[in-house]
Formats: sequence, structure tokens, C-alpha cells
Amino acid sequence: NTTICAGYCMTRDINGKLFLPKYALSQDVCTYRDFIYRT
Repeated sequence: NTTICAGYCMTRDINGKLFLPKYALSQDVCTYRDFIYRT
């Protein structure tokens, strides 16, 4: 799930915080901060 999670984080980061609603609820554990640390 880490790879998929990173993908979602990366996508919403590029698009902005407008896609946080469903993605945040579905992948609440995955945040752009975690993505940076995991990378």
C-alpha cells in the first residue's frame, strides 16, 4: 500500500489540497509529509 499511497499523495500534492476530502479519509495515514520521509 506504500507505493499506491505515495502515488495518491504525490498526485494530490501536484493538484493542491483540493483533493484532500476522499483521499484524506481513504488514505488518512498517507500525508505529503510521510511521503517525503518515506522517499
